[in-house]
Amino acid sequence: MKIEWLQAYVRAVQGILLKALLWIAYFFGLGLTVLFMRIFNRKILSGRPRGSVSFWTEAKGYGREDHDVMRQS
Repeated sequence: MKIEWLQAYVRAVQGILLKALLWIAYFFGLGLTVLFMRIFNRKILSGRPRGSVSFWTEAKGYGREDHDVMRQS
């Protein structure tokens, strides 16, 4: 009887601690990351370049002519 009460108590404490520690880890992990990204003006999902219709960028130093294609492969 005493062991069952102790098990229930331990599980309740585990649940509370787990939720609190996960919230703290999430807050510091994600919150500090976002804060540093804003401070240093970093953008992960910035979208396509301005003035461009597509994400495609042309490779420099490569041509589309037959002799260029043969040289490049």
